[in-house]
Amino acid sequence: EYETDSLLIATGSWLLEIDNHPSDNHIKLPEHAGDSIVITYHSPEHLSPLQEQYLTDWISRVNAAIYNPDKTSTEWEQYIDIETLAMYYIIAEIMDDIERFSGSSYMFKRQGNDTKLIFGPVWDFGNAFNRWGLFEDTSFSYFLYDQPTVFTSHWIKEISRFPHFQQA
Repeated sequence: EYETDSLLIATGSWLLEIDNHPSDNHIKLPEHAGDSIVITYHSPEHLSPLQEQYLTDWISRVNAAIYNPDKTSTEWEQYIDIETLAMYYIIAEIMDDIERFSGSSYMFKRQGNDTKLIFGPVWDFGNAFNRWGLFEDTSFSYFLYDQPTVFTSHWIKEISRFPHFQQA
């Protein structure tokens, strides 16, 4: 696949964002059921063709693992740090941030073929505490991944179906 001497350079380190406003520095991939996910790479802002191909292939594997129909599978955990994702998700719920997992959702990947996506830093709470205004539901009886909003959430609805994430 990739030459060994170039592999370390190709494998990261990146600051990435699940984005809803694509810029020049993005990868757009089919996600599931006709939706697409946009991943913007912020650092570095320019990737070599080898880096871009590696990142595209890697995110495609992450996406496939998340949408594995076997919800007892732990394959997705090879790619995503479950503890940081759980903390990131809890912050989104507490802040009632309906845009989370649609845009302004930052994560980073350290250099190396076997490193995971670390969710964070949290960013942009411009749509926090907004669900009650949109739906006139002050009971907050839904989780963010359960209630449709004006934003398309990526990954979290599917990840929420994995028992290990529910435990985390």
